[in-house]
Amino acid sequence: MKLHTTLTALLAGGALASTASAQVITEIRISTSGADEEYVEILGTPGQSTDGLMLVVVEGDDFSDLGFLDRVYDLSGNSFPTGDEYFVYGSVEADAAFPGQIDLIGLNGSNLFENSTGTFYLLNVPDPNDRIAVGGFEGTDIRTAVGATTTMLPTMQGVTILDAVGIRDDDVTDVVFDGAPDFGPDGTFLPAGVARNGGCPGDWCSDVFLNFFTDGAPNPPYVDPTPGTVNPSTTCTPLAPFGPCPGGGALGTNRSEEHTSELQSRQYLVCRL
Repeated sequence: MKLHTTLTALLAGGALASTASAQVITEIRISTSGADEEYVEILGTPGQSTDGLMLVVVEGDDFSDLGFLDRVYDLSGNSFPTGDEYFVYGSVEADAAFPGQIDLIGLNGSNLFENSTGTFYLLNVPDPNDRIAVGGFEGTDIRTAVGATTTMLPTMQGVTILDAVGIRDDDVTDVVFDGAPDFGPDGTFLPAGVARNGGCPGDWCSDVFLNFFTDGAPNPPYVDPTPGTVNPSTTCTPLAPFGPCPGGGALGTNRSEEHTSELQSRQYLVCRL
């Protein structure tokens, strides 16, 4: 069981240099029945620092600030658990629903992510000043031009895009940016979430999504959410990922109890620019 503390912090200029590399997104859940049990699962190396890692979301809703940098979360100051390869950033509700699986609790309660079209990016930004600069764009249009489907993220100083995932509702004029894999809609709705089939090195499932309901009852063809553990394998139409799996595509390992005592001695700090 993790011990974590939810705090707001502004990154200082003297923060440690980044050691983050080769991480990818393996699962996202952004919309559920009731209070949203939202999270993003990242696959990396056990024990590796998260310094430099950022999660950001660009608004894709054509009727609401299209192209604006909508969410900016800095994951620096933490590390991947020593007993497995997953780092999970999630809401308070996700932490309650999946005890011991959320490594870092976000700041926005049930609104960690919007329930509308968006492009999710995992960035590596080693320099703290560059991370502050990225955060300075929050709430502004970062498209390369009006009407463009590309953003300024790839050309921002010190920024490397490690992975990107687009999730959309049924508005045909919405936009997924920078060539990210494009998921949805689920009928006429935003998908509850998406997952790499069986984890890495599997492709994403383009037509089988995470279960919207939170009562735990099976609801095929939807698959159950599995933050912090290997994704289940299912039959679906594959969609190639934006970012390659670490280590040439080795499978992630399930979260184990062997690191419990070590985790109990640590506190997790939520940092948002």
